[in-house]
Amino acid sequence: MKHLLFVLSFLCSMPAVFSQNSEIVGSNRSNNNVGGSMTFNPGQGIWVTNPNNNKNRTIDGSPYLYEDWNASRQSKMHVLDKTYLVNGLNYNVALDRFEVKIAQDSVFAINSNILRKVEITDKEFVKIVNEHGISRFYEFLGQADDNKFLIDYKITIVEGAVNPMTQQKLNNNRMVVEEEFYVLPENEKELKELKLKKKDVTKYFNADKKEKILNYVKSEKLKFNDLADLKKIMKFYNTI
Repeated sequence: MKHLLFVLSFLCSMPAVFSQNSEIVGSNRSNNNVGGSMTFNPGQGIWVTNPNNNKNRTIDGSPYLYEDWNASRQSKMHVLDKTYLVNGLNYNVALDRFEVKIAQDSVFAINSNILRKVEITDKEFVKIVNEHGISRFYEFLGQADDNKFLIDYKITIVEGAVNPMTQQKLNNNRMVVEEEFYVLPENEKELKELKLKKKDVTKYFNADKKEKILNYVKSEKLKFNDLADLKKIMKFYNTI
């Protein structure tokens, strides 16, 4: 916990100023309420400094889910009643927020309160309020009936090596992004930890569907601990 607090303190100490009106260029398509350019203003977030550019950092690694800010990685931001296509979107795991890189030193942190959900390539992020009343983003893997399967991304700290003779650090501590799996059972607010094993996943399946699911998994040679396969299983579940 103390390491996580250190990371949060480090990131939050980076300069941040409220934005002037600025446009993020998206698609010009407007059909089905999708596309158009989005104007980011103070009510929609703040400008922040990219922590990866800080040369005085005392901790290695990155707080972001993606190592790069690939402009070709298309994303969809669902804001209130509209959906915007955005390039260069990334998820700041340590601060649980989505950020858009405009230029090398220009990053806009989006106000999470205006987002309903976010899609980045094959990942879909939704906001879940846990039993403590805390809202944060989880990757949505799929659902069986009303049992939602989720990934919570966390930052852990790997301690740098220490010289046993001098007790001096040989290298910096390092931030690492890790995954924790959960299920939010039907009509409950408490997230349950989940192991990606057949017996742990299928216990949330309707008994009438379980045999068909297992036959499908066997015929397609799918694995419950493979995220791409698990998404296929969930998708198939909802066709039965």
